[in-house]
Formats: sequence, C-alpha cells, structure tokens
Amino acid sequence: MERWVSLDERMKSLGFLVGIASTLYVLDLNRNAMLIVEGERVKGFSERRFSFYKMIYANGKRVHLKVYRERVSASDMFVNVNSFMEYKKRKGDVGRG
Repeated sequence: MERWVSLDERMKSLGFLVGIASTLYVLDLNRNAMLIVEGERVKGFSERRFSFYKMIYANGKRVHLKVYRERVSASDMFVNVNSFMEYKKRKGDVGRG
C-alpha cells in the first residue's frame, strides 16, 4: 500500500522550507531572490488556493515580483513548482535565481 505524502513533505523534497504548515513555503535561489508558495482561503473553494511567485530584492527592498501561478489547487501548484525546478536543474540555474 502506498503511503500518503503530505504537501509539506513534497515541498521539502523540492528544497523548500516550510514557513507555515500547509500554507507557506520558501526557497532561497540566491541572496537576492527567493521562490515563494503561499496558500490562502478563497471564497467559493473548499480547500486552499496557492500562488507561486519569485521575489527579487536589492538593498533589502523588493524590486521585482514575477507571478508564475495564482490561486490554483495544491496539486496544480505542486505540478507547476516541480516543473519549474526541473527546468532550472536542466539549465543549471538552481541556486542562481
């Protein structure tokens, strides 16, 4: 029988830190860029919806925000984040932002 794997465990397997269980995940790409996955309750949906984005900082201030997905299901979000990480690995960009 296959063991059920939590979202927290799946995100950790991609290198993300769990900020708030089942809600917030962060991965530093370099000292100025990070990936963030954030869950929220959205009216009309029974489960959390997740947004996936990259934030870039300079001198301690946010200078750029790139949104990859917004308000999608946990399963869709994980597929997108996993694909993004695979793409970065193929390019050799993991850790460079």
